Amino acid sequence: MPPKTDTTTNEEQQDDSIQFFSHAKTYDDFALLACKFSRKAFQYVSNPSFETMLEAVKTNGLTLKYIQGQWDDLVYEAVRENGLALKYATVQNEQICEMAVSRNWYAINYCHQQTRNICLLAVKQNGRALQVCLFQDDQICKQACKNYGQALVWCLDQTHDICKQACNNDGLALEHVWLEYKTEDVIETSLRNDGRAIQFVSPLT
Repeated sequence: MPPKTDTTTNEEQQDDSIQFFSHAKTYDDFALLACKFSRKAFQYVSNPSFETMLEAVKTNGLTLKYIQGQWDDLVYEAVRENGLALKYATVQNEQICEMAVSRNWYAINYCHQQTRNICLLAVKQNGRALQVCLFQDDQICKQACKNYGQALVWCLDQTHDICKQACNNDGLALEHVWLEYKTEDVIETSLRNDGRAIQFVSPLT
């Protein structure tokens, strides 16, 4: 059976556009329309309505930079579109921060108040986030080292499992393994991953 094709004609599309524009009778309507279809329109809008602000951040979360008098729903929509919009948020709560970090791990740098779950969300995306996490435990460190072995250097309290997880991701993470955890299986895991890790194995081992 042949695939379905879009039979919409240019004339029909134009008719739809004309119909949409025909309803925009006020400046607010035109502003809303502009922000809906352009990521850069908002900064040129005069006295934007709440609806226009909301539409603008849904289109481009970083538009939050230009909005004063922010509120929870507005900020939430902004960080849902772009986690880094948290940098410009004057309103924050746990839900907003979790959404921001889930969209972009780097947003943890802009959280006014970290939680364990926020830290876990960040390291699940990128183990480099561990260096700025205010919460660490076995699960957070394992998760960080699972996707970025070199994160072991930021673990405040190593364990055998954490070290093995790190070396399984990056054999050269053996450099940061505390002596007490340079066990035979950890070393073997490192060498199987990257033979260059031999430089971090003592001849007396």
